[in-house]
Amino acid sequence: MMVTFVSQCEKNALKKTRRVLDAFADRIGDNTWQTLITEDGLQTVKKMLRQTASKSTAVSCHWIRSRSRSQFLWVVGNKDKFNSEGVVPVNSTVKDFTNFYDDHHWKTLSEIRFAAEIAGLFHDFGKANTLFQRKLKGISGSSYEPYRHEWVSLRMFQAFVGKKSDQEWISSLIQPDKSLFETYFRDGIGLDGSCEDNNPLTELTGFAQLVGWLILAHHKLPLSTTTLSFAYADDWMSRNFSALWNSPKCQEPEEQVRVKGNWSLTASGLPINSFHWCAKACFVASAAKTHLKFDKTKNWLKSDAFTCHLARLSLTLADHYYSAKTLEEVRLEWRSESYRLAANTAKNDDGEKVPKQQLDEHLIGVADHAGRIAKALAKLNTDLPSMKITTFCAKK
Repeated sequence: MMVTFVSQCEKNALKKTRRVLDAFADRIGDNTWQTLITEDGLQTVKKMLRQTASKSTAVSCHWIRSRSRSQFLWVVGNKDKFNSEGVVPVNSTVKDFTNFYDDHHWKTLSEIRFAAEIAGLFHDFGKANTLFQRKLKGISGSSYEPYRHEWVSLRMFQAFVGKKSDQEWISSLIQPDKSLFETYFRDGIGLDGSCEDNNPLTELTGFAQLVGWLILAHHKLPLSTTTLSFAYADDWMSRNFSALWNSPKCQEPEEQVRVKGNWSLTASGLPINSFHWCAKACFVASAAKTHLKFDKTKNWLKSDAFTCHLARLSLTLADHYYSAKTLEEVRLEWRSESYRLAANTAKNDDGEKVPKQQLDEHLIGVADHAGRIAKALAKLNTDLPSMKITTFCAKK
């Protein structure tokens, strides 16, 4: 077989490889050799090159198959000196990502990530109520809840934030206090017990409003129930927004007995009672406090749809991904022994519906994957393989 060796070695590695290749092949250029050799002889050359190889070594071997075709066989040393076909690059380009980040709002990547992670930690708090847990156990008469868990979760988050600034409620999340979670909003009833038209999204401000919107919208986007007119598109969320858009039965008189169970917690309480949930909340909140610059006057929902929807994409994708895991893929290290509430169910080998993920495990898993997805967004354009376009010519 006729082979050609090409050396892209540097420093002392050039002398060592020349000494080996000169013993087996004819030098036809400063860094090129060619010879007729057997397969065993070629293996010997490769073995000797490996024995003397260093970080500066780079030698490729090509098999001359015919006058018009050669086959790239292997590289010893630094493979970056050659491409996938053994060709030496002669030029390079560098992308300037500065304008890319500014023009495409990747400057809010930290906000996207931490909004999705914190929302992931709270998004299913509403599943800790008595009615939802009865439904998961298949108890008769508990097939649904008058208020869906997204709305209940948002009310709980609203109660946790209260009137605190973004810096204050994130600081309180670093060391979660159970007393902050013991009192939470029941729909239409404030912390002081007075009934009023309390819109959770307008009560929250700044970064908390973005997180609250993600909690509420992690299954489907909110809609106005009173009007479809485009004249109200700018202010429907502040004027016409209520739980009816996803919980149409919540105000029916015959459902008021069931509503009580919708706002009553089980003996296990909220995920604040899980050590692992608190540890994850502390980790996320500490990082968020370090990386975020809070602007209490900014309305994310009105001024930055890009950030809002990519944060929602990250959260929703993480929720779907982690919820789809099987019974064998549970993460025991995210489960607290003293917290036994379920987040979802699955069928076992006997076809029976059994609890699958523990609630604290599910919240931690979704938050963890939401953060990973958000961090990967800016790299998708360069990391994903490009499509190969093949042109087919029809026969005449």
